[in-house]
Amino acid sequence: MVFNYINAEVGRRIFDLLLRNVVNRVEREYRAEFSLALDVRERLTTLAVSNPELGGRGIGSVIESVLVNPLARSIFRRQPAPGECIEVTALNQIGSNWEVELS
Repeated sequence: MVFNYINAEVGRRIFDLLLRNVVNRVEREYRAEFSLALDVRERLTTLAVSNPELGGRGIGSVIESVLVNPLARSIFRRQPAPGECIEVTALNQIGSNWEVELS
């Protein structure tokens, strides 16, 4: 079976769906509001859809390594209170690792 690479529009839709899953999970598990600053969302989108040859799995891998894993470390240290608003205000790459800044 032959698969075509995803195009930019489809990549963005996959990205939106996967990101919505992350947002819903944070809100459900921590009972806190969660969002990304617009520039953070744009940067993450660009990173995630920059390699269409990897398809949806590649998009998911970028979201996990650039957002989910660093976010989990930050939330573990911060322990947000129920109802708190958590916003990712920056993504910082340090070598091959990523960190998030929260407000």
